[in-house]
Amino acid sequence: MCKGKRKAVSKLTAILLTMMMAVTFIPTHAFATEAASDDQAVNPSDQEEVLVDSGQEPEEDITEEATGDTPAATPVEQEPVEKKGASAMSVAEAQELSGSGTADDPYLIGTEEELRSFAELAATKDGEDACSACVRLTDDIVLTDGWTAIKSQYITAAFAGTFDGQGHTISEMTVSGSGEQGFFGFVRGGTIKNLVVEGKVTSTNSHAGGIVGKMAFGTIENCSFHGSVTTTTSNKNGYAGGIVAYEGFSGSATSTSSVSGCSNYGTVTGNYAGGITGYAKYGTISDCYNNGTITGGTVSSPRAGGIAGQAQNNVVISNSYNIGSVSGGSAPADI
Repeated sequence: MCKGKRKAVSKLTAILLTMMMAVTFIPTHAFATEAASDDQAVNPSDQEEVLVDSGQEPEEDITEEATGDTPAATPVEQEPVEKKGASAMSVAEAQELSGSGTADDPYLIGTEEELRSFAELAATKDGEDACSACVRLTDDIVLTDGWTAIKSQYITAAFAGTFDGQGHTISEMTVSGSGEQGFFGFVRGGTIKNLVVEGKVTSTNSHAGGIVGKMAFGTIENCSFHGSVTTTTSNKNGYAGGIVAYEGFSGSATSTSSVSGCSNYGTVTGNYAGGITGYAKYGTISDCYNNGTITGGTVSSPRAGGIAGQAQNNVVISNSYNIGSVSGGSAPADI
């Protein structure tokens, strides 16, 4: 072969080798990109070269050192996703009470723990369902610590359900504080029945009742109280009653309340003191009696009565009597 032909072949060979090298280099990038998309191990230097070539900023290297020629990619842990939109639990589910709170399937309470759970729930805004529920006691309950009156901090959520004691007794109750105090603090349209309460009730401000501190157009029936009820306030609005401190709703003749078949065996002391109620407006009291000691106050025309400390605005009292001692106030009376 002549020398000129050998030079031509050499040039042709060089061109072919250059093309082969280019073809070999291009798939290397393609395979690296493919490996990254399939979550396979990628050499950090190759990955960086591909990203730079594409005009993007290089990503942070998240690989860890591993034995062998190929670094192992570190698994990325995902934070748990919070489930939203779940419906709120019912009172029974949240407090582990039996029943659904309806008249046909009331909540059943037979222990101190269940009773306290119900009272705590009713005291919150989320406890509106509890305040309108039907509840039934299934056993006597002894309170081993101080009691907080069942009432909501929201007036629209005061107890408006039905609480049936079924003749059971709640004993050793000690409740003290300002405002409406009693086993129930504030009842608005609710019914409390067939319940016996034994204990000590003290209000440092206004309302103290053996069963209920204050009731607006509600019903209390077949209940009794044993113990002591006292208001320690020095102002004229110290209402104390063996069953309910204040019965009725000011300024509303149509919003009546009712107390029937109830009895008091405790001592009652307050500026307005009564064996059944300290003060009554626009309501009825029937078939009740008092066997406790009633002591009226000394501030601004105080009142004391065996049944009611003061009754006005068309209150009707029927078939009721007093056999307890009544003193104090400006006009103590049996009724």
